Amino acid sequence: VLSKVSLDMLVELTTIFCAKGMNTYEDLGQVAFGNWGRTSVLVLKAMYAFGCKVAYIVVVRDNLADGLEHLIFPGGSSRWLSENYVLITFLLCTFIVLPMCFLREMQSLATVSLCSVASMMMIVCIIVYLFIFSTDESHSFDSRDVYDNWIEVRYGFLESLGTFVFTFVSQHTVHLAFNSIKTKDRNLKNWKLVSLFSISMACFVSLTIGFVVYMTFGKETRSDIFEMYSPSRAISMAKVFLSLNMLLTCPLVFLTCREMVIVLLKMIWMKRETCNDLQEALIPMDERKRVLSASLEEDEHSLIEVKRNLIWPCLLPGSDKNLRLPYHAFLTILLWSLITAAALLSPSLGDVLDLVGSFSGTGIAFILPGLFSIKLRGGYSHKAAFVTIVGGAIGLVGTYFSTKKFLNDL
Repeated sequence: VLSKVSLDMLVELTTIFCAKGMNTYEDLGQVAFGNWGRTSVLVLKAMYAFGCKVAYIVVVRDNLADGLEHLIFPGGSSRWLSENYVLITFLLCTFIVLPMCFLREMQSLATVSLCSVASMMMIVCIIVYLFIFSTDESHSFDSRDVYDNWIEVRYGFLESLGTFVFTFVSQHTVHLAFNSIKTKDRNLKNWKLVSLFSISMACFVSLTIGFVVYMTFGKETRSDIFEMYSPSRAISMAKVFLSLNMLLTCPLVFLTCREMVIVLLKMIWMKRETCNDLQEALIPMDERKRVLSASLEEDEHSLIEVKRNLIWPCLLPGSDKNLRLPYHAFLTILLWSLITAAALLSPSLGDVLDLVGSFSGTGIAFILPGLFSIKLRGGYSHKAAFVTIVGGAIGLVGTYFSTKKFLNDL
């Protein structure tokens, strides 16, 4: 419910308060709090995207090698894949994920997204099938103890808050989704129907998997759900489908992370609104003349853009978010290296999900939307205050406990 309210709040604020051409989350932050608002959005989006990709690679690390091994060597005749799972993950990240990360636009990954959705639906079907037809007696759920299973709040709940948040954080892509609606249908009323359907589907899939797995394992349920099942061909297939889903999703998240880093670097390099006198003095005389001639033909906005490109020559001509090839390659490899290293060294998937969801997820999904609403609407509102306070409390408590657990597990 909070996520639905937050998504609608962001779209509504953007349509009311942002000028034409300003249609991103960071633009809304700029309108609300100036450069501080924009920077906050960019930093949190970059951190969340970074954490998401780390989590995705951790999933591949924990599942793919073991799943393939049981499918290729069903009798356990070889343990080479599972014993070298780190090497397998590194090779996959190098020869499959990294080339896709060099892409500049998300449109090239449209088919990949469809394959990712199909993989997730196959996983849901496998889990439900096992719940209905499995005869494994090692499952530990006791349906007789209602209080113990469904009411008691157990140790570890607070440090797992981030995982709950992580499932429903989509605010970092809300404007992409809104702008993808046909122009004639792009309004707040239709958007609320889209967000309701999307959140409902996400809720259905998450609750289906969560309920079925919990009804199978009870108090022993963990984030790495497939590690709890006894080895079987169905579970091995589910592990492979899950890993495939994560591998295909990685580039989408990576592109977001890299774009946020580029925009942040650009903001650090120069003032957003205009170039100051010191920066202009650094421009060679012949380049200054070209800028001056441009001002005779273009408006003030075009002049500013010309100056920006002169001062920061890393940008690809005609683009404000893509770098020239050498810088593009360097930044891509640097981010890929940091993400891959963090994933291979992370203690567990649960630790990553808890920390990412609690710290950056709550900021993107609840805290910033509520603050933006209070600022732009000129005062207090019950809805904005509720989203901000609840999200802030979850983020503060969850970050403390998840960080503590992460450090203990290292």
